[in-house]
Amino acid sequence: MTNGEFVSEVKHHLNAINKDDSLRARYILQAAKNYIQFLISNRPLSSLFRDSNVFVYTPCIEMVQVDSVGCKIAAFKNCDKIMKSKLEFPDVYMSKAGPIIESVMNIDNSVEYTGLFSVKDYKNTQKRKYGKGNKYYVLSNNHLYILGATPEIVNVNFLPKDAEEAKKLSTCEECDECASSLEEEFVCPAVYIPTVRDQTVQLIMSSHTAIPEDEQPDLDSNQKSAKK
Repeated sequence: MTNGEFVSEVKHHLNAINKDDSLRARYILQAAKNYIQFLISNRPLSSLFRDSNVFVYTPCIEMVQVDSVGCKIAAFKNCDKIMKSKLEFPDVYMSKAGPIIESVMNIDNSVEYTGLFSVKDYKNTQKRKYGKGNKYYVLSNNHLYILGATPEIVNVNFLPKDAEEAKKLSTCEECDECASSLEEEFVCPAVYIPTVRDQTVQLIMSSHTAIPEDEQPDLDSNQKSAKK
């Protein structure tokens, strides 16, 4: 399902109730994303990770090296290899454990980096017997960090709130930055789509006064006033 198809379904349900077709697609999609975040935050992730189609695969994300001495993140001061995404990441759906990222790998997918829930976790890993020397990633302040390795390009499979914005991270030539947002895939676990659609309709209905159907559409405003 694309964003446009989801918006059309919501508008179809709204039209059946109050004939209001004036809502912007962006408003409808934002209401849906808010509810998806609510569902993800309150349900186990096991079923989500079984549905591989829900993630947005974004290859060729450019990374730049960061000087550990000048790094603004205190927990990384003792790390001699730090890479940071050149561009900011779009908003990512969050679970109770942190941002939902299925995998981060090097350019040829031969190396997979271990995820950390927060920057504080990196310091804790260095205290463990087998923690040192491992390669980690963490998403902090809208940037992806790779710790313990220096890949210039990485491929990320994750759950962004906006697939179009996620694709803009890619430097691959085939990345189409001009695609309409309504043509992009609606990022939501398939099993949740009916619930998200129905709840989005209910949310919009509860926050907007229904527009009554005009029982006398052929009369002008003066004639209608005279008949009152």
